[in-house]
Amino acid sequence: MTPDEIKDEPPPVLGRWSRVYILILCELALVILAFYLFTIHFAP
Repeated sequence: MTPDEIKDEPPPVLGRWSRVYILILCELALVILAFYLFTIHFAP
């Protein structure tokens, strides 16, 4: 099977890969924000 014959299947959730990437970036931003807030709150 050549690369031209391989179909790019949609992801099982959200319907488009761009939406999956946006979701991952938003989740990463929330994790970074949470760690920043924990750092500020528990700083000596």
